[in-house]
Amino acid sequence: MKRMLTFETFSVVVVPFPFTNQAASKKRPALVLSSTAFNTSVQHSVLAMITSTQNTKWLLDVAITDM
Repeated sequence: MKRMLTFETFSVVVVPFPFTNQAASKKRPALVLSSTAFNTSVQHSVLAMITSTQNTKWLLDVAITDM
C-alpha cells in the first residue's frame, strides 16, 4: 500500500489541481483545512485552492488583504 503524506492544518502545500475538463492538471498552492487526525485516518486532506486570478466571485471566496 502506498503511504500518503499528511500535513498539518493551515499548511500551504503545492498539489496538482485538474483543469475543468480533467484532461490535464497544473501544480498550484493550496491551504490545508482538515486536521492532521482527519488526514491520517481517512488518507485524504481537505484543501482550499490559493489563487490570484481575477474571476467572477464565488459564494465563499475570502480575500486575503494583510499580506
